[in-house]
Amino acid sequence: PDNKGGLSILNYIVTEDTVGGTATDITVGTLTHSKTIAAADIGKVFRFKVAAQNSLGVGTPSADISLIAADAPDSPSMSLESRGMTSLQIKFAPGASNGGSTVIGYLLYRNEGISGSPSKLLTNVTAEQILYNATGLVPEREYTFSLYSYNAAHQSVNT
Repeated sequence: PDNKGGLSILNYIVTEDTVGGTATDITVGTLTHSKTIAAADIGKVFRFKVAAQNSLGVGTPSADISLIAADAPDSPSMSLESRGMTSLQIKFAPGASNGGSTVIGYLLYRNEGISGSPSKLLTNVTAEQILYNATGLVPEREYTFSLYSYNAAHQSVNT
């Protein structure tokens, strides 16, 4: 805190709750606090706030910090819908699990098939867009496409 009231801080009071749940105060003596999330809590939103405590009492708590308990979504799948000489259409499908948080979108990368060239981000689309048209492809060049999905907390591994 900016103002310690002229006294040393003895503890910090961390208040945590889930949205719609009961608040719990936890007294910690350091600036570090960790929370282990049970499998049953995946997808829940947790709120935390912190207040400093000195010998005169507990100060004003911080603003709420909200975090969603979520894992990375499972890797999405992609399939070739159609292709031409210099283009193709790719279809996306979500993985089996969203990790406890709604999939927000997809990141599609393409490696040009040229030695030493990095993969290039082609598009960052919302989860509702499930088709992508890749155009301007060079005939007989090998391309590699990588697809990731992401939720509010994490990004999947690639497909």
